[in-house]
Amino acid sequence: MCYCQYRTKQILEDLRINDGLVNAYDDIFCGSTYICAFCDSVIEPDDTLLMISINGAQLFESKESDCWIYIWINLELSLDH
Repeated sequence: MCYCQYRTKQILEDLRINDGLVNAYDDIFCGSTYICAFCDSVIEPDDTLLMISINGAQLFESKESDCWIYIWINLELSLDH
């Protein structure tokens, strides 16, 4: 459950070594929005991060009801879990 802390440390070290450039954008933690939020202490090292992916569809043309599908992703787990 410490993947976020581990990966953030790696990325910040890469940014320091490479003059603010990331070697590869291979993870959600490589994005500038996350890095800025972390550096501005909006996201703290001990915070638990979750991501939600949601999508909806109207199943029948003449119906008023919709079907919604959502997935919660725990970002604290490494990609192989």
